Amino acid sequence: MKRHFEDERGSSAVFAGGLLLGVALSLWVASQAEESAEAKKSFKMSAGNAARTLKQAARQAGVDIVFSADIVEGVKTRAIKGDYPPSEALNLMLRGSSLVAVKHRKSGVFLIKRQKATVVGEI
Repeated sequence: MKRHFEDERGSSAVFAGGLLLGVALSLWVASQAEESAEAKKSFKMSAGNAARTLKQAARQAGVDIVFSADIVEGVKTRAIKGDYPPSEALNLMLRGSSLVAVKHRKSGVFLIKRQKATVVGEI
């Protein structure tokens, strides 16, 4: 009768290999989520009141955009038409205004702030 003894090094190597595979898979899933969050969306919006157009942009992009009514009061946004990632669409809309869109890295929510810069960034 043959007996099979598992070498400790072999089980450690299998565990380490499985762990590395798990980490790699997690990183891949996270990168796919990031890419899909910034996938191009179709936008067709006329210029207008920022409170209205930002809500419209959120619907068309399928993202959350948070802003204070006081911050966007009296601000006009530009018209946009075409396929863009949400951050680029917001950049185009807000170009030349006093508003900037900042994307929260983990949640993907865009926060609209009053600033001189008009570049979408991440926090």
